[in-house]
Amino acid sequence: LLGDVVGLGKTMMATAVARIFQDDFGTETLIMCPPNLTSMWQSYVHQYRLLAHVVPISMAMRVLPDLRRYRVAIIDESHNLRNRDGKRYRMIREYLQENECKCILLSATPYNKSFSDVSAQLRLFLSEEEDLGI
Repeated sequence: LLGDVVGLGKTMMATAVARIFQDDFGTETLIMCPPNLTSMWQSYVHQYRLLAHVVPISMAMRVLPDLRRYRVAIIDESHNLRNRDGKRYRMIREYLQENECKCILLSATPYNKSFSDVSAQLRLFLSEEEDLGI
């Protein structure tokens, strides 16, 4: 979870980590982001020759059921996934767990109301049995 203020390089860091996994382990990356960030991410994919597929998070429920396996997942603005009861949350969690994705979460506001916001984001890829200490 990369949580820092706007403009300090979260996107660049996530791109670098995904590229290291690509170069060292032959992985490809799924990038889920708000619709207004898709063109920026597509530009990063092209510029840094990242083997990746960019999906607007608003399309997750439509795209993920038929999407092939990606081993690395970047979720930009991950703080938007706080509602563990939501259909989109469940669909994304299911995809990440079924495909054993390494996850990179990006957020300038990792928690808005309580630390349970952070817990919900981590539960996307950590099992319910693991003690998060939150």
